[in-house]
Amino acid sequence: MLVYGDAKRVESPREKAARMRAGLEAAALPIERHALLAEMLVEAGELEQGLLDHELALFGEERPSTLGEAAGRLTREVAGALLASFRSCPFVPTPLVFALDELLALELPETVTVSVPEGFAFYGLYPETFFQAAQAARSEGPLRVIGIRSIGTALAAAVAAVAGESATVFSVRPQGHPFDRRLTVSPSLEREILAGASEFVIADEGPGLSGSSFGCVADWLEDRGVEPGAISFFPSHHGSLGPYAGERHRRRWEGARRHVAEFEEVFAAADSRWPVHRWAEDLTGPADRPAEDLSAGRWRERLFPDRSRWPAADLQGERRKLLVTAGGRPWLLKFAGLGRYGREKLELAEALGEAGLSPPVSGLRHGFLVGPWLEDARPLPLVSGFDRSALLEALGRYLALRIRRFPASEAERGAAPEKLFEMAVFNTGRLLGSASVEEWRGRLPEIARLERPLLTDNKMHAWEWLVLPDGRILKADAVDHHRANDLVGPQDIAWDLAGAAVELELDEGELNLLATATRTTPVQLGFYTLAYLAFQAGRCSLAAQAVEAFAPEEAGRLQREVARYSERLRGEAGTSGTPGTPGTPGTSGTPGTPGTPGTPGTSGTSGTPGTPGTWNPLGLLRL
Repeated sequence: MLVYGDAKRVESPREKAARMRAGLEAAALPIERHALLAEMLVEAGELEQGLLDHELALFGEERPSTLGEAAGRLTREVAGALLASFRSCPFVPTPLVFALDELLALELPETVTVSVPEGFAFYGLYPETFFQAAQAARSEGPLRVIGIRSIGTALAAAVAAVAGESATVFSVRPQGHPFDRRLTVSPSLEREILAGASEFVIADEGPGLSGSSFGCVADWLEDRGVEPGAISFFPSHHGSLGPYAGERHRRRWEGARRHVAEFEEVFAAADSRWPVHRWAEDLTGPADRPAEDLSAGRWRERLFPDRSRWPAADLQGERRKLLVTAGGRPWLLKFAGLGRYGREKLELAEALGEAGLSPPVSGLRHGFLVGPWLEDARPLPLVSGFDRSALLEALGRYLALRIRRFPASEAERGAAPEKLFEMAVFNTGRLLGSASVEEWRGRLPEIARLERPLLTDNKMHAWEWLVLPDGRILKADAVDHHRANDLVGPQDIAWDLAGAAVELELDEGELNLLATATRTTPVQLGFYTLAYLAFQAGRCSLAAQAVEAFAPEEAGRLQREVARYSERLRGEAGTSGTPGTPGTPGTSGTPGTPGTPGTPGTSGTSGTPGTPGTWNPLGLLRL
């Protein structure tokens, strides 16, 4: 299977460490000082991960090194500083400064590859939850804390900070097939991990579809004589392993000690030291009551009075959203990412808000964008007889601003046309059987030549367009989706135009007008419409599989979306016509019968998970 969503960037470790050194001056507000330390833990964990992966690539195995030990000490010192802040203790920067200077005194590689820590960037995972989980755990004697890279460098340091001097931290990178990970550990590191320890802790986010990263580390320990009862886990949620877990891993997981504290337990409980509804009081005024959770599709209860009109929601993939009422006025807090990941979203949100194209934003507080909840705004599908020309004008201004203000650098760009084509071939074949998109292969050089990557919206659905009482139209949810855990990423504006054509049901004249204004050619529009439909159909199918056991009503909504995209996709992938000639994607020809698009969701029916017969509805899923 192909893999996607493992976002990476290349950084100078010396410059990264120097930025941390320069950023030690505390901000004025307690929550901002605390957020600064959390950001430093994210940065230190990334730095340690990049250096350790650099050495793994050099040596072909995990092994002890002076550089790795110095990077680990830095991560642990930052975790200790964040723990002190979490406990409302004074922050003493001296040990952290010493650890930074120690690392900077070593010979560092010119660059390292940093993997984006998905939990900190996308999923609202906070290191403080691992503090609380570790405080509730009990350990006796020497403790080995093993963090699974990437994000496990920071999470293991958080657990060890609570455990204190009895804990020694290691980090490993499981490799191989996503459902069958393996470790490559040198004899010297093996001796260090195993010598004299009475308890072992494995820390990571997840588990995901298979839990094989957690599982392979526990396998490695047990295969070297560690008793199963001596191994415990620090995951990021209370759930079980996913459907592709092996039997050994599943049996162990169900009976193992697992220490978890989720966001609500840490930041929304009555006795919380850091109640989330107070984080933004400098922006909103004193909160009237605890925050209301609008995550996992709950926002629809406020926007769509008629439940039958609810749009489908990816319950497990949505960003965390909270509604805080202050002075009788509602405010929306939406997770955007810790540290640099949140600041990037803030800059984009501010630019869109200042242009009058998106709801205003007031600031960023410890990973959450803060802005007023627009009570008078209504989603476009609920506005009868709206002015279609006003929608086109708003859409045109919105696309033009993104073209003008937000070009993507080479390092930021998303999937190239060739990768989008691979996904479209795979998904179309699985969804529609005999339908083929191979006729587009010969046009890929032309499409790549025309490509102008920018920070696209990637979420042009009708309910994301809000109509105000005065007729103005704003685009909500406009800063996240080009930086998500999927293959798409920043694309040519043709991706957003194709999305608008599908989601807003643009007619031929409307589409041609916008294509001309954005300088989008027919061949681009045809290709990106095909890729958009294949991706969305797969995304919805995967989301439906994820919730069908506990939210069958939501799974039904998602399957209806699969059918809608598949019907349109059949028209685009039909055997008639030449690629690029249709000026109005999807309008030519009869779409045909979609069949039963949801049925391919029975992935894994071909035997062992991970075999070539296993279907991944996104084609390029990170597993």
